[in-house]
Amino acid sequence: MSLLRERVEKVGVLIPQSAFSAATLLALGADEVVMHPCANLGPVDPQITVARQIPGTQGKEIFEFGSEDLAGFLAFVRDSVGLSDQEYLKSAFEMFCKEVGAVPIGVATRGARLSVSMSEKLLRMHMQTDSEGQKARTIAETLNTKFFHHGYPVGRKEAKEIGLKVVKPSAELETVIWKLWLEIEAEFKSRVPFNPITEVANSANAAALFADVPVINMPSNLPPPMAQQILQQILQQVSVASIPAVDYTLTHAMMESTRRVSAFRTKGKIFAGRGPDMKISLNTVQLSSQWECIPLPQTEAGAQ
Repeated sequence: MSLLRERVEKVGVLIPQSAFSAATLLALGADEVVMHPCANLGPVDPQITVARQIPGTQGKEIFEFGSEDLAGFLAFVRDSVGLSDQEYLKSAFEMFCKEVGAVPIGVATRGARLSVSMSEKLLRMHMQTDSEGQKARTIAETLNTKFFHHGYPVGRKEAKEIGLKVVKPSAELETVIWKLWLEIEAEFKSRVPFNPITEVANSANAAALFADVPVINMPSNLPPPMAQQILQQILQQVSVASIPAVDYTLTHAMMESTRRVSAFRTKGKIFAGRGPDMKISLNTVQLSSQWECIPLPQTEAGAQ
């Protein structure tokens, strides 16, 4: 947002659908927020991800908690459970620290302060008077502490009520915003979760993996030597099918201007196979995950 304001005097954001967390932070720095009726902002309280040891094993698990979870836990112990003795509260705090870790709690605390500070600074880019400064602080604290869940959807009406400069688009602009969103949604395949088996099934190499399986029906009263001989003859006819790796590309983000287009993409390969037990095994290998430039289309005159 600071870079944008180095180039232009006024910044507006269009929100066709969801702009949660960091996207909400970005919107706070805009002079106006144009929200479609289907649009939502969200809280900006930091979410901390921690890898912790699984008790009794050598493995690790990913654990995520919000910066407000500690305060929520202690409020539950004190207000709902009714523990007021300081020793009991100390024990509850120690239990939380043991579960999450003391260092991640410190990280969460610093992250919460940073989020409030960033929110206020972004708002102060266009709320510069003393009275607006106090309002900016209130908005920042509201988005960090007042909604009790990181996924809470803040709609257009509620966003305006907490003091954001929300603009209701005209009927024509509303239609254009939604049309643009549908194009973005299709380009990013937002409604199609990435599933390796689906990518393999939709590839040109899926026939061997999903070929029909012959069923052998042998009389149950066959002598074991004869059954073994028949099985060996059948196994001799079994061939090994080679299934080429399937390429995949995931587009996570894109930035466009009239002069340049960049996209953040993850690329890799999916290796698939089917065993004698008919189970399909998949192995996904990530080859790259980075920003890359996309060539702009050429005009008839040959200029970009």
